[in-house]
Amino acid sequence: MSVAMGVLETYFHYRNSGIALVENASSSPDELRALGADASDAAELAHLHRTYFGPTRFIGKQRKARKAALDQQHGLTTLNLIESYTAKVKKDLDAWNLRIKLASTPAHKIRDIAAKRLKELRAKRTPKPGVRFTYRSTGPNSMTITDDATVIADIRGTLESVNKHNLLEAARTVIVAGSVGTKPAIHAQVVVTLDEFDRIINGDGDEIELQLTNGGRMTGAEFLAHKFASIGYATIVHPVEGPINSYRAERSASWKQRLTLCAETQTCSRPGCNKPADYCQVHHIIPWQAGGYTNIKNLTFLCAYHNGINDDDPERPTGRGYVFRIPGGISYIPPWGLPITATPEYQQAVARLNAEQPPDPPPGTG
Repeated sequence: MSVAMGVLETYFHYRNSGIALVENASSSPDELRALGADASDAAELAHLHRTYFGPTRFIGKQRKARKAALDQQHGLTTLNLIESYTAKVKKDLDAWNLRIKLASTPAHKIRDIAAKRLKELRAKRTPKPGVRFTYRSTGPNSMTITDDATVIADIRGTLESVNKHNLLEAARTVIVAGSVGTKPAIHAQVVVTLDEFDRIINGDGDEIELQLTNGGRMTGAEFLAHKFASIGYATIVHPVEGPINSYRAERSASWKQRLTLCAETQTCSRPGCNKPADYCQVHHIIPWQAGGYTNIKNLTFLCAYHNGINDDDPERPTGRGYVFRIPGGISYIPPWGLPITATPEYQQAVARLNAEQPPDPPPGTG
């Protein structure tokens, strides 16, 4: 009896050792069966070893998943439960993110967390790449192209090389007339923060998605694989404002200021708007006419529509809210929030502007 209990105790000990056991199971399923494992256990251990210790593009995420499973002391049963959920996810990146999340979760909560996360992932519908035609009985027909973000950005750049101000006419010229547009040598800026750059260099590039100012996206690994000249500007940014502030000398943002603004946002600053920064206007947060400076802290990107409805002119209220800089970045202030004219920054700018104006001449001296 004591021998049997000892065998069971040893068995349970190894089953519960989880990651430690998986690390040592580096043999093939056939080799594990030769050591005495049955077919099911051999396949299970080999799969877990490939997942947590085998070659993968997601080295950083693999490392995080291992550490999380070790910290939570997950046994083989729990690790297999986690894999049963990650197997339901199509994209490798989503599967690894789910694996890390579940490995970081206490075993008794995994089922609930997994169900919630899988529901969230299923809610995402990613359009399939392709060309779709819509034919209408009356009115114009449509052609819709869906592709990788960087490809779409390149298509737009090519059309703009033909006719920047009329993309429909450019499309007719390229597609119908058979003319060939020119892909711009410089078509975007890609902004890499210092912490992202450090992670890319350390091999975690696949985990980082970089936003280009023309609407394209690429992973950190793709960034390293590209020649910088084919991207445009590759900027490693620690935000500064001193040398490129214009104060009241210029109303329009300089080229360098636009580049620096891209470090903060690569799209329109209004929540929910994805208009790329390359096609946005540079907006004065405290309006120029109210004394606002042309400085980085007072600038952001807004698309033409959101710039037009931004409620920052008391002479022409829109009732649509406005964007404002708060600690941590640009935020949207809804219509029921504090009016921009009541903010200390606005009032200080107006007072400064009034102090700069020459006094009115005495009556009768004109």
